[in-house]
Amino acid sequence: MCMTDSQYDANVDGTGHTWNVYYFYWDDGLKEYGGTLITAEEFLQYQGSEEILSQIAADGYEVTTIYQRKNGIININCCDGVSNKNVRTVYRDGYVEASPVTEGYYYEDGIIKPALNMEIATF
Repeated sequence: MCMTDSQYDANVDGTGHTWNVYYFYWDDGLKEYGGTLITAEEFLQYQGSEEILSQIAADGYEVTTIYQRKNGIININCCDGVSNKNVRTVYRDGYVEASPVTEGYYYEDGIIKPALNMEIATF
């Protein structure tokens, strides 16, 4: 299940409303899929990752953090000095791809954190 968090983190000055998605599951109580920080080098071990990072750089963004979750979601936070964006990717069978919403490459506004609720997050 997904929950959204209301933030003002679309821009580096703390303005711009966003809805950031976090992932939960039930296992003798509500748990969250927490994100483990990985490096760009670790992300590059997956097929398809080089194209994603190349597109982010070509669009003028610098990767700030990457969080990998055990549900197969890998969130990439990036910034161009003005706007904070994130790219949601899906990992399956050694391959990673940007999670498609519409045709083409997709950015979402805001910064995805390791977890919405650290008290129930599992890593």
